[in-house]
Amino acid sequence: MKRLSVAILLVLFCASFANARLADGPDHTILWNQFTAITMIDSLAVGIAPGAIIVCRYDDSLLSFVPVNLLLVEFDPVSFKKAGTILMIKTSDNMIAFFDLSALPELTYLGTVDPGIAFADFALYGENLYLSCWFDGVWKFTLDNFGDADFVDSSMTGILMTQLEVDGDTLYALDEYNGILRYDLAGQGFGEFIDYLWIPFEATSFLKTESLVIITTATSGVLLGDFGHAGSGIVDSIVGIDNPLRTLVTDTLFVFLNNRFLDVVNRNNPDQRLSAPILDCRIDGDLFMFQGKPCLLLPRTEGGLLQYDVSDPNYPTPGLYRSGPINDLLLYQGKLFTGGVSNPIDVFSFDTSATPDFGYTMYNGLREVSAIDRHSVLGTE
Repeated sequence: MKRLSVAILLVLFCASFANARLADGPDHTILWNQFTAITMIDSLAVGIAPGAIIVCRYDDSLLSFVPVNLLLVEFDPVSFKKAGTILMIKTSDNMIAFFDLSALPELTYLGTVDPGIAFADFALYGENLYLSCWFDGVWKFTLDNFGDADFVDSSMTGILMTQLEVDGDTLYALDEYNGILRYDLAGQGFGEFIDYLWIPFEATSFLKTESLVIITTATSGVLLGDFGHAGSGIVDSIVGIDNPLRTLVTDTLFVFLNNRFLDVVNRNNPDQRLSAPILDCRIDGDLFMFQGKPCLLLPRTEGGLLQYDVSDPNYPTPGLYRSGPINDLLLYQGKLFTGGVSNPIDVFSFDTSATPDFGYTMYNGLREVSAIDRHSVLGTE
């Protein structure tokens, strides 16, 4: 089959699912393994992809995750957050879609709001939605059944407002020029300004833990802050972390990521650390426990997931059962054959509906459809 024919077939094949919710099961990894970001919710991995939300469960027999639910959506997810049992997804056109997570792996769509303004980050507190809008401050909206957002008030206390996090009744807002501002959300209006943690360098992100605020900066690595500390609130630092862009923590470890490396630092003894290259992965992943060890799950840029044991991060393993892109397609006698560099040739049929049903894998070692001999493998036409 010519490359042009394969490309046309792929477009038509994917277009048939444009507005459908696919059935549960691993059958549809042929369509979706290009994760943008992933997070762990209980024992499930929930990810976003262009036009889709995916829920995966770890399979002990396969030693990797398998999709158990895939929901195609009519928007392009950019980022997401969890507030209780609510999943909030920012779209490429500055809207927020809401989903109920209480019955995972099922996802229940609740609604979408359009605040009418571009924003950097978002946070939910009850029925109130807060948006950080860079130089336009932080805006507060009240939600109406997750289908509409009414503007309530705004705060211009900070200068360049980006990251937002809610902890209890407190909103933490990052002003990249000054530090982290705190607001009491229990009152009326926007919320009462409490105080701020001044940061002596340009901050890029923070992570609030029970005892510390972990702050990444554009020029000076990682700072550790405490709002209960007199003075600036900066109580310590971790040197030698190159351009950290994302922070994850366990009870005993800090994990810092940039686009090239991950650094694992012992929380009790920062001199004990490991570093490893990130192999063609996006950094919007998450930690989970596997066989008593913390593991890092990252989306691969070429498709699928990669799993790092953070106690020995130099030897990552595939994190998704069908981990690579589908490079080849072949329709033959009512069956669809798919294959790729990382995936064996899977066979799907259209016997019962217009949706392809997974039948079997031909040969685990045969990975490209172009390698099929029609006469010996498929039979004579």
